Amino acid sequence: TTGSQNFTDDVTLTADTTLTSSGNGAITLGGTVDGAQALTVNTGGTTTFGDIIDIASLATDAGGTTAINGGIVTTSAGQDYGDNVTLGDATTLVSSGGDTIALGGTVTGAQALTVITTGTTRFDGSVSIASLATDVGGTTQINGGSVTTTGAQTYNDAISLGDAATLSGTDGTFQALAGNGNDLTLAFTGAIDIAGDFTDLNDLVASGASIAFAGQTLSGTGSATLTSSGVVGDGTIAFDGDVSVSGSNVALTSVSSTNGDVSLNAAADLIVTALAAGDDASLTAGGNLTLNNPAEVVDDLALTADDFFGVALTGPFAATFGDDLT
Repeated sequence: TTGSQNFTDDVTLTADTTLTSSGNGAITLGGTVDGAQALTVNTGGTTTFGDIIDIASLATDAGGTTAINGGIVTTSAGQDYGDNVTLGDATTLVSSGGDTIALGGTVTGAQALTVITTGTTRFDGSVSIASLATDVGGTTQINGGSVTTTGAQTYNDAISLGDAATLSGTDGTFQALAGNGNDLTLAFTGAIDIAGDFTDLNDLVASGASIAFAGQTLSGTGSATLTSSGVVGDGTIAFDGDVSVSGSNVALTSVSSTNGDVSLNAAADLIVTALAAGDDASLTAGGNLTLNNPAEVVDDLALTADDFFGVALTGPFAATFGDDLT
């Protein structure tokens, strides 16, 4: 049509179907859409899905907006949203065949979004919604720069960054993450829980009420700054540049900066099993400070605790440093 299309009743697809408004009119499917067929919608206007969708595949073209108001979109193959998407209700996108679900534009709306596929989930634009969850298996590609939620973000699959990314919300739950040389900022008001290695980052900045990465490694070629009002640890941090960590209690299996400074600050206890700094290292604890063997610092090594007798250098302890020990 040159104008709009408005399907107020339920729609059944009996063949692969393309709906086109050449004049950029609105295309509205107010009822359910089902059938083991592909659906393509082309318009520079608004595409609206008002109810549940259960079809073979779904694609919308670039330009305009797709409003998902029906809650669930299930396809046996992929879903490719070429335009911006707005969520009018809590939404679940499912590819039962494990194909790619691609959101090529922005995703907005004060609603929860769940994406279920063992294939690739791809966000090419910024995301600003209530909460986000992905299922186990597959990969989530974050290419759009930012994911902002008023609630939690739960990534049950691995993440791959296609650009510098800022993820912010209440709680953040992560598995493995491949930075591909990009910067990553995690800005959460609640807990950050990391259950896989973060690799190939440039800079990492993370802030949260607690930052847990027990048994995992955070690594990159730039600098790392972890800030929390609660517990931080217990894993490995390895960056080429400066490393700065602060929290109420800090426990690290290993911390290393190839070419920069290491600064570790704990309001209470600080435990470091292995330490390596290409320049200076400063360790400060309001309570006990435990530094186990080995410690290798190119320049100055400063150890500070509320009570020096609360500092335990366990070992046998061996420290090498190029300049002063304070």
